[in-house]
Amino acid sequence: MEKKIKNWELYTIDEFGKVKNTKTNKYLKGAINSKGYLRVELHLNKKIKKFFVHRLVAEYFVENPLNKEQVNHIDGNKLNNNMNNLEWVTHKENTQHAIKNGLIKSCEKRPVSMDQIEGVISYIENEINKNYMTEIETRMIGEMIMDKLKDIDEVSYVRFASVYRQFKDINTFVNELKTILMEKDK
Repeated sequence: MEKKIKNWELYTIDEFGKVKNTKTNKYLKGAINSKGYLRVELHLNKKIKKFFVHRLVAEYFVENPLNKEQVNHIDGNKLNNNMNNLEWVTHKENTQHAIKNGLIKSCEKRPVSMDQIEGVISYIENEINKNYMTEIETRMIGEMIMDKLKDIDEVSYVRFASVYRQFKDINTFVNELKTILMEKDK
């Protein structure tokens, strides 16, 4: 089912995240931004505006009775913009979901229990609350996660760090491993 995008009447959005130009009858491809989200660029009367596809789908197809401000991808896949994969969440709920998904992925097939993962999440929440932080940089959360993972499982730590720190080459990765081994020997 397609719905017209308000104030951009040449465009429609459907429940799967497909944006169509009704004048050309073609779907827009969009582009993935630096954080992995799909965005489309709409044009009308010499005006250009970029929209996140997941937000468009949520605004037109996902109920938001509590007026929450952020949209979460339930399966953690930022490109799965199907309405059934989206939910409205608070900033706190979105952060908790991201932390949990990142931890689960890094601990996959490792001897790390869900209780340990939940313990890391609780620790981070407590640290944020203890320090009365209403907003916290993603970098700080990532560092707290890595500190806890290092004690739980070194392989999970390296997996998380390799994504979080975005190692540019194998030498950076090897240097991180050497640092872990030196700390272990102390």
